[in-house]
Amino acid sequence: TTTNATTTNFYVSGNASTTNLFANIATIGTLNTGFHTLTNLLVNGSSTLQNFTSQIATTTALNIWNAATDSRIKFTASTTGGLSQEWAMGVDNTSGKFRISSSTTLGTNDRFVIDGSGNVGIGTTAPSELFHLESATSLKPVLHIENTNTDANAAVLKFMKNDGVAATNADNIGQVAFYSSDGSANAAEEWARVSGEMADVTAG
Repeated sequence: TTTNATTTNFYVSGNASTTNLFANIATIGTLNTGFHTLTNLLVNGSSTLQNFTSQIATTTALNIWNAATDSRIKFTASTTGGLSQEWAMGVDNTSGKFRISSSTTLGTNDRFVIDGSGNVGIGTTAPSELFHLESATSLKPVLHIENTNTDANAAVLKFMKNDGVAATNADNIGQVAFYSSDGSANAAEEWARVSGEMADVTAG
């Protein structure tokens, strides 16, 4: 165990001149050789980073954990005009959802959300399907599929029905459904559907 009350630089990879991992450190306490445990890590004199742990013998995972609030990482980029753009990503302590937010905190300006069922939401914090786009802006959201190749072939939106057996006539192989509010209970109701069916499987 090595205890260092004050240092300027923090290097990892066993080389004092490396720049692979570098941080300006105010205080390091209880730094075990082999990098098994690092506690009381203060960066630029800020508050303590809790549970910064790497156990090489059992795992190579970096665990960012907080029992009382969200566990998150914050990214800040400064521009030449003095402006800054801040993003945060991590796990919401109340819902367990993974969020990416254009803010310093989760739950504010969430841009990307994954819930515990694997549903992905863009523009919504409560995705109801595997991929859920939502917007409150007129004529939005727009799904933009672009091909920039110089040939004559365009992009493809592909639907595939794969049940492990050969296709037969009248198999439904793809659908596009159109829904809107029913006007009473504000529930989604289907108003139109485009369906693709196998007409003649012998035609190839």
